[in-house]
Amino acid sequence: MEEWGWEARGCRNSGSLAAAGHLYGDVSGQARFCLLFNRGPGVLQMFRTAVGDRQFFAILRRLLSEARLDLVSTEAMRKISEEEGGSDLGWFFEDWVRKGGIPEVAVTWSVQPAEGGGFSLEGRAVQSPGPGFRRILVPLALDYPSGSREKRIFFQVSPATEFRFDLAEKPRKITVDPDRDNLALYP
Repeated sequence: MEEWGWEARGCRNSGSLAAAGHLYGDVSGQARFCLLFNRGPGVLQMFRTAVGDRQFFAILRRLLSEARLDLVSTEAMRKISEEEGGSDLGWFFEDWVRKGGIPEVAVTWSVQPAEGGGFSLEGRAVQSPGPGFRRILVPLALDYPSGSREKRIFFQVSPATEFRFDLAEKPRKITVDPDRDNLALYP
């Protein structure tokens, strides 16, 4: 994932996955390769993270069984994905397949004692507004003094999105997207 994400930065302004099949020639061919073989796997991993492993593999099994020897269209994948999960995934296909670019997501947070015990993790994710904004699921890893680790995810639905989680104990460290599941830059 880290290598794909790094390489995908080279074609961040080359267009979308949906348009990659229409790029030909020396320079365009390089952009096509970058989009399909670097951005493509990164977007697929983001999709897997968004829907979860169980649903992701159910979608793939169904795509393979229904496609037989035919190519699978983006719309067929979206339709099957929504049927398998029972939720609208149009936002994902619109932002990550039909649009190009890699957003910069600035995530800030603080941990405070909560009323009644425990702690509250409150924060904010900010992207530039406008055509470069992408809706994105942002994973956080919370490492605790006991050595345990917990993952939390929030959905950034607007250029400035606030999040809040109730926690039993205070984390010693918080890491944004530790497994590099997203095609995003975190300054």
